[in-house]
Amino acid sequence: DARRRSQELSAHLQSVREEERTRIARELHDELGQMLTALKIDVSWLRQRVPAGEAPLQNKIAGMTRLIDDTVDWVRRMSAELRPVMLDDLGLRAAIEWLLEGFAQRHDISCRLEADDADFRLPGESGTAAFRIVQECLTNVARHAAARQVCVGLHQREGGLELSVSDDGCGFVPDTRGPRRSFGLLGIRERAENLGGSYALDSAPGCGTRVRVRLPLVPLEEEQ
Repeated sequence: DARRRSQELSAHLQSVREEERTRIARELHDELGQMLTALKIDVSWLRQRVPAGEAPLQNKIAGMTRLIDDTVDWVRRMSAELRPVMLDDLGLRAAIEWLLEGFAQRHDISCRLEADDADFRLPGESGTAAFRIVQECLTNVARHAAARQVCVGLHQREGGLELSVSDDGCGFVPDTRGPRRSFGLLGIRERAENLGGSYALDSAPGCGTRVRVRLPLVPLEEEQ
């Protein structure tokens, strides 16, 4: 039917976007990263050949080196945000810990992760979807919530992953949210439903916001 075809199209577009993000992240990390490293080596070579008494030149070269270092850090951060390597290597919990740490530093918002100690792995694209859901929720918090605290929950219950993102911000009436926030929340809902999961939103003016998502989960022992 029309709804099924719409879900299939949405899932396909999300898959294409993830592939493109992975490609861009790889090129940023490998190609641009290597060029910046080579440029830093050349600047270091130049600095060693400028007489120590040439203070203006030495200061200019030092400034260039700092700019290169800042650019390398930016490239690494952007590459990780596009496709965090730790999501593939260390799993969802480690990737979300990294995401929350960076978010707290950039926005001066206290972040807390409440997660089960048990190891787990999501099937197929579900791990990526869960990471993107948290990422989109944090984007909404930064743009709209005026929050001081955020709590992310990751819990395994009855064969599924229960994911929640709560903030103590200004909240809103769900039926009157702005278009930009609506598109973000719609994307979260589509990601969850395309994977056979569910989505729920709780918010009210002055009472913060909580997004809850449930996704199918495969315990590690079942994959071995």
